[in-house]
Amino acid sequence: MTVADSFKGARRLSARNDEVLSFDVGDDSAKSMEYCQNLAKTLSSASQLPKACEKYPSVVQGLEKKSADQKSQLNKAFTGMSPGQAQRAKANRLKGVETQAQFQRRMTRSHRMSGSHRA
Repeated sequence: MTVADSFKGARRLSARNDEVLSFDVGDDSAKSMEYCQNLAKTLSSASQLPKACEKYPSVVQGLEKKSADQKSQLNKAFTGMSPGQAQRAKANRLKGVETQAQFQRRMTRSHRMSGSHRA
């Protein structure tokens, strides 16, 4: 275990326990498979897993499959476009820029279209 994974933290003396003056922070030697599976549900890639969870191959394979599925979904969204259009659309999606259709929906979403404000 490296220094980045765990370290000993100082503890204040207390009247209840004079003997224990330090404690382990970040000790991940006791990670169960259930804990790693629950953690894997929230992560997007296997590189984000703690080292103790890498000993469970089913958890790592599940995360790798999840990231591969996300990449294929991203590519499916741009099928049929020319390479330049697809590249621009991917860049705009990463930047958070709206597409023309999203912009048009946002601008035309008003009560004047529903007919509820007739005089």
